[in-house]
Amino acid sequence: MKNNAIIIVLCFMTGIALASWLLGIYGQPVTNLLSVEGLRWFLRHAADNISASPIGDILILLIGAGIPTYTGLFRLIAILHRPPGKEEVRSLTAILTLRQRRAFTYAVISFVIYLIIIGILLGGDEGILLGITGNLSHSPFLEGLPLLISIGMALPGTIYGVWAGKFLRASMWGEGLSYWVCRLAPSIVLLMFTSQLFALLDFTGFSTLLGIPRESLLRQSVEWIVYLLPFVFQLFSHSDTSNQ
Repeated sequence: MKNNAIIIVLCFMTGIALASWLLGIYGQPVTNLLSVEGLRWFLRHAADNISASPIGDILILLIGAGIPTYTGLFRLIAILHRPPGKEEVRSLTAILTLRQRRAFTYAVISFVIYLIIIGILLGGDEGILLGITGNLSHSPFLEGLPLLISIGMALPGTIYGVWAGKFLRASMWGEGLSYWVCRLAPSIVLLMFTSQLFALLDFTGFSTLLGIPRESLLRQSVEWIVYLLPFVFQLFSHSDTSNQ
């Protein structure tokens, strides 16, 4: 399915290139992608188009989420918060071994400490994570939020994995970091092509003609939805496969 989606995106990119050429001939306010200028731009900015998209932030989040998924911490949290059935007991003593309970406690403590540290770094007018104006506007906190969230998942996941004996060798930590990246690789490739599609819309001027310029809130919302949908579908597919 992902391969078909990539072909569809490539067809849209081809259509945009041809449309920009035809409309440019008739003097429409678009930039011809098939011109010398357009071809030079695409060669120079193909990698920049990917880095300027939300793909980087999504990858950072997936890397952090891989650790608690790999160690089973996310699954444990889901079990503890699942509505109990008639014969289910939600007691930690009944569900977990002593080692797992201890590991879960340490993971929660590490997460709380992490939140406290973030709060301290946000405190005061000279907070390290605040912007130059002393507030959250254009602050390292907001701009680095995906990384902070990723660390907030990876840290307790690592603590749980170490104390629960999930990391039998050092290389397993690397396996945990790449857990979701490996499983969602088709979606990542698809969105790399999608980033080029959005960049072509901006360069040619079609995004302005369509009323979704890059700086508009509508465009940003649409872009994030488009980028997240493949991951959501594949995550549900992975979950259904795991439950079978």
